[in-house]
Amino acid sequence: QTPARGGTEEWCAVEDLCLETQCKLEGFKMMARWLLGLKTDEVTAQKTFRMLNAIIDNGGDLLEEQKPNPAEKSWLRLSAGCAMLKICEQKGVGDQFTSKQFYNISRLALDKVQQVREKFIHKLHKGLSRGIPNKCLPLDFMGIYALSGLEPDKRMRQISKNYMIFDITKRREYVKTLLMAGGSENAAVDLTFILPDYMLVFAIAVLTHDPNYTSHLDVEHLKRMRQALWFVLEPLMTKNENYSFVFYQDMIQKLKNHRDAVSPDDDAVNFRLYAVCDLAMGIISTRSANFERKSFLAEPKIPKTYFKAPDTPKYQNLELYVPAEIQVLGSKKVVGSTLQTTMLASDEAVNGTEGENGVETEILEPPRKRGRT
Repeated sequence: QTPARGGTEEWCAVEDLCLETQCKLEGFKMMARWLLGLKTDEVTAQKTFRMLNAIIDNGGDLLEEQKPNPAEKSWLRLSAGCAMLKICEQKGVGDQFTSKQFYNISRLALDKVQQVREKFIHKLHKGLSRGIPNKCLPLDFMGIYALSGLEPDKRMRQISKNYMIFDITKRREYVKTLLMAGGSENAAVDLTFILPDYMLVFAIAVLTHDPNYTSHLDVEHLKRMRQALWFVLEPLMTKNENYSFVFYQDMIQKLKNHRDAVSPDDDAVNFRLYAVCDLAMGIISTRSANFERKSFLAEPKIPKTYFKAPDTPKYQNLELYVPAEIQVLGSKKVVGSTLQTTMLASDEAVNGTEGENGVETEILEPPRKRGRT
């Protein structure tokens, strides 16, 4: 048997890894390429996702035998995550990940090792920016950028922001080209899988499942959540000729009427979800420059993979879940109606200050995640 390998460093050059670990990293790449070639073998894809997810879940030590040293474990969990991203670019096999696996892979954006975070975000950007709309990562993965709003390293945070803005711009340009080419009827169905505005829904889902977010009453962490939301919302709200306050308001309220799909009966999780929705509503209420009631290119849509619809179709969740310290009540005039909104205490609070801060036993059949032919 392979003996345990010593060392305390959490990162090293790939050529300094032992031969066994280097072979495993190449094996992950080979597995991803093999699955891309299969294209439609969903059962094999589900099994592969479960194994790769277990590697990430166990910090890079799949068998939990404490044999890999810290640097090897960093490379193993990073490579497992990158292999999952590569597989997810392919329709069919790439649609077989579950919501739990999605949240787990997103945590690599918060990894304790900076090099893991940096390489993972770079791989995420590459997957999102290539082959729109048919050969890229689905829009779900744009939501992972929200975790970069919690990034403690300023250089890394700016790199992530540049990646995100590039990916947002590229999708907007594709939609504009699509509409100018006269594909509006078909686009009406597919725009929900392309328009970057829908990434807010996935960002809220990812932030709700941030492992450091444990209570909807934790004021200090809610301030960090608000900073992460603004990290995503700023490029969506500014320099966007199609921006519609009413669309965002309706989408956030519709989302708040749902429950978390992973833990639909867990009040703690649902309350954290609703608190993030309140924060998002507060940001668009205080930062929108135009409240005119204008139509948007598509209707608000909530993905069933991550959220469970209310039992009563007309249910409206109008409660406020953020503590009183970071909320005030007010109203905004929208052309055509009067709208009551949740407003946060100040612009400074909205912007936030730059702070220093196993294998699954069941295979869920995930619904269609993207509109690709």
